Amino acid sequence: MTTTKDPPQVSRKRKHADKKSDGPSVQIAFRCPTELAERVEKTAFELGLDTSGLIRMLLLEHLPEYEARADRIHGRTSPD
Repeated sequence: MTTTKDPPQVSRKRKHADKKSDGPSVQIAFRCPTELAERVEKTAFELGLDTSGLIRMLLLEHLPEYEARADRIHGRTSPD
């Protein structure tokens, strides 16, 4: 007996940029280990997202921590 895997959910391509963004989106390509890519795909599927949506969410939620770290390294103060 064979089982079929549910197809991954993919968001539709938008005709217009997000209203939250500063303009049109850009594409960023990078390589990652297979195991990490599989974890991202599995987590995205379980959350009902596509991989791009999950990565975008991760960046939006965690990039400020890394920006603050870079500011501290370079002696910049963050506006509080």
